[in-house]
Amino acid sequence: MNRLLSRFSLRFVIIIFCLPFLILLTITFMVFYQTGTSRFSKMMDKNTRTLVAQTRDSINDSLENVYYLSNSLTSSHTFYKIHDNIGNNKAPVTPEKYLEFSKSLRSFLEHNPTLIDSIGVYFTDNSVNLYLSNKINCVMQPSFQFSDYYNRCAPFQLNWLTSRNDYPYAVNAQDEAPGYSLIELLGSTDTDLKGFFLIGINDRLFTDQIKNCRLTENSSVTILQDGKLVYQDTAVFGNHTLDNLTETELIQIKEKVAAQPEADSLSFALSGHYAVYMPLSLEGAGVLAIIPMDEMFLDYRDFSNTLAILAVIVLAGCAILYLLISQMLSFPVVNLLEQIDHIQASTLAIPIQGSGSKEMLRISQGINNLLSRIQVLMDSLQTEMQAKQITQLQALHSQINPHFMYNALDAMKQLCELGETEKAGQMIDSLAMYYRIGVSKGRDIIRLNEELTHTDMYLGILKTRFEDFHYEFTIPRELMDCTIIKITLQPIVENALYHGLRPYRTDGHIRITVSREQNDIYIRIEDDGGGMAENVLEEIRTSLNAPACTFKDQSVKIYGVKNVHDRIRLTYGKGYGLSIQSELDKGTAVTIKIPYRKEECINDENTICG
Repeated sequence: MNRLLSRFSLRFVIIIFCLPFLILLTITFMVFYQTGTSRFSKMMDKNTRTLVAQTRDSINDSLENVYYLSNSLTSSHTFYKIHDNIGNNKAPVTPEKYLEFSKSLRSFLEHNPTLIDSIGVYFTDNSVNLYLSNKINCVMQPSFQFSDYYNRCAPFQLNWLTSRNDYPYAVNAQDEAPGYSLIELLGSTDTDLKGFFLIGINDRLFTDQIKNCRLTENSSVTILQDGKLVYQDTAVFGNHTLDNLTETELIQIKEKVAAQPEADSLSFALSGHYAVYMPLSLEGAGVLAIIPMDEMFLDYRDFSNTLAILAVIVLAGCAILYLLISQMLSFPVVNLLEQIDHIQASTLAIPIQGSGSKEMLRISQGINNLLSRIQVLMDSLQTEMQAKQITQLQALHSQINPHFMYNALDAMKQLCELGETEKAGQMIDSLAMYYRIGVSKGRDIIRLNEELTHTDMYLGILKTRFEDFHYEFTIPRELMDCTIIKITLQPIVENALYHGLRPYRTDGHIRITVSREQNDIYIRIEDDGGGMAENVLEEIRTSLNAPACTFKDQSVKIYGVKNVHDRIRLTYGKGYGLSIQSELDKGTAVTIKIPYRKEECINDENTICG
């Protein structure tokens, strides 16, 4: 696990660990949303059913009460006498009983105005034609055919009429027949007298209760009778919900109710409405609630919107919290790493600026302490390296002087043996000047002018001995006062003479050319001697790259050249030193690269020839 996490940044790791929490939170909201919406839908349906059930029960109680009152009236002695008279083909009511009978009916109507709309008694022979009503103005002669009702109603008991069209009295255009009535047929097909006793139910028994059952602002509750709406007057409900029901929706309602006639309650969705139906005690009748779909789930949408807004707020808060935590935890670490990445030898003295928690400040302080110790160690190492470099330069320089002294004394010895005392004297004078310049008042760095003079004295000494070679110096005037390590050119020209010219030819040439390229000086020593084979040249180049002051078998043979190369690199760095090009039988060229460093102007000639 640790190895896997080490591949990623701290900020990414924080994301990895926070992501499951965000996913879990999102899943929680989704589950809560689904559960909440499901429960909310069930709650809305339950509340709607409860209100409709209360309305249904209230209407059933009122209908039962009406039937009970009406039945008590028809069970009186008067009605018993009427039934008896009809059976004996006598007049149903004697004149002296008619007044008493009409008063009792009027009293019944007046005592139950909210339940009873009208009362009528009629016989086909017009012996009795009594009609009492609180509001309906009817034609006194009813449109009644005994046979039409006899097939549907049992005689000598109350029966429900569930259609306005069944009301036997004609009603004026401005009025409307009761939606429900109770009728008792008087007589039978075998009696001469036939008639009816009618109680019209006041529509307010239904409308007052269904108006009070207001589920939503535009919902409507009505009575459904045999698939048809009994009440849908806009004035009653105060909205057009029932008027807005399409023919398709009305057919759907009728089919749903007809498909489950024994169901205690039904609830179903229409194309634009939600319907709840509960049957009444009357056959084919029931309470129907119609709710616009957008109002049925209005609170549900508010709940959904609230939950969605809450989810967005919580998730946004979590995202902001994550960013803050990520910033608080990762920024100090990233800032510390960026400062560590910029640490260089030249910036060790610049302290790390810590930020964040107490632990991060302690880490920053620890790094600063470590950098301070490294700086101290580097300063100590730098001092030791400088001392070692001086020691190495002195050792290399001390190796040059005995070597040259040996060659010079050997040459003077040979001149003396040959009797060339004059030349030996000249050689001694040149040697004296050579060492006077070589000493340079104890300085290791001299002007290029002095180094060329020093080399010229050396070549003059050798030319006194060997007259079969020529040499020349070419240097621009502006480079004469540049600085160089002393005794740099002499070992190179010595090798050019002893190993390049003399073993292979006489009358050879040595050319020393100085040039400048940007901030570097190039000194080229060329000879037209025998040159070197490729394998020998490669061995020499390998020896030059050996550690300073270390002489292997190969490097001992060129220790003068290597000595110069090591001293230049110790003084100026690894970017400087010697490079050698050679071609067999054509000659060798050694190029010395040193930095351009100017000391003071001098007035020497551009070219020195020997």
